[in-house]
Amino acid sequence: MSHASLTSLAIAQPPLGPRLCPELQRPDRLVELSTPSELDRWIGCRADSLTEVETAAALATRAWQHSSQVAGNSPHVGIGCRVVVTETLLRCTVVVHTRFRTELLRWEGPATDDAGFVRKGSRILERLLQEANPVETFDLARVGDPAGGVRHEVAEAPESIRRLISGEVGVVWRHPHGEMTPEHPQNVRAVLSGAFNPLHAGHMALRQAASEFLGRETAYELPIVNADKPPLDFLALEARTGQFRDGPVALSGAATFAEKARLLPRTTFVVGYDTAIRILDPRYYGGTDAMRAALQQFGDSGGSFLVAGRLCEGTFRSLTDLPCPTELRDLFEELPASRFRVDLSSTELRRSR
Repeated sequence: MSHASLTSLAIAQPPLGPRLCPELQRPDRLVELSTPSELDRWIGCRADSLTEVETAAALATRAWQHSSQVAGNSPHVGIGCRVVVTETLLRCTVVVHTRFRTELLRWEGPATDDAGFVRKGSRILERLLQEANPVETFDLARVGDPAGGVRHEVAEAPESIRRLISGEVGVVWRHPHGEMTPEHPQNVRAVLSGAFNPLHAGHMALRQAASEFLGRETAYELPIVNADKPPLDFLALEARTGQFRDGPVALSGAATFAEKARLLPRTTFVVGYDTAIRILDPRYYGGTDAMRAALQQFGDSGGSFLVAGRLCEGTFRSLTDLPCPTELRDLFEELPASRFRVDLSSTELRRSR
């Protein structure tokens, strides 16, 4: 290939209709996804709860992860492409993800000109495959005429996040006015963990209720990697962190609660019932014994869980419904429904957008 970076491209497009596929310049790895089930398996979550931009970003970050498994410490790039066909429009969203940068390209065309849509999309993808690299922002002008009408956005990881990704620090704290620091706020001994996509009134009320119940300040905790979701791209990270106006948020590279407790010792983690169920799911640990060992390690670090009830499939579930092994029960405490209950879901909010 003409570039020095190993590149993976993941394209999700309907099985019928115009299909983008670079012919002159091929990626090191090409993954084509034509059905909803293929797309869900690749990104590790249900795509119907994501926007087109979020889906393309998930494709790109997964592609970047796959490239990193092959490239190791060598430069590598992940590209995700989401094509949507409606009765009147053809839309394409492309996300390019590298270690410290995310780029977004979006364009659309009339459904009556599928040949022009394919030419434009294939040309842009081929140019991306030639020039996308971890160091320089893509120069859209080099695409030529097909670049007309293309929206292009770029997000760079700030220095504090680069240090977090590089492993120089374990946690970065972002304060409501935007300041980022590795120092743990002295008054924070509890965190509300979540993806916050989006942050909503229920999250803010839960943080306040947990602070009052525990008698100590509760912050937010947003992992940039997750045990069962694609890692956050930098456009999403900018949007997510900008939501927090009522308290500090801890950004971490910890995918599991055992890792979180090591980075945030003697901390109470506030979670909803649905998250507590996943915490006790052996498949995230490689088996029941590994799950028990990880949570015992979590407890040895001084970690504990405060569990808020959630409405699950029409039934309100609380700590008493949690299938918890006896030896781990002391790690969990219930936040009574009398102190907090808000039947609001980020997933439902995303689907209503």
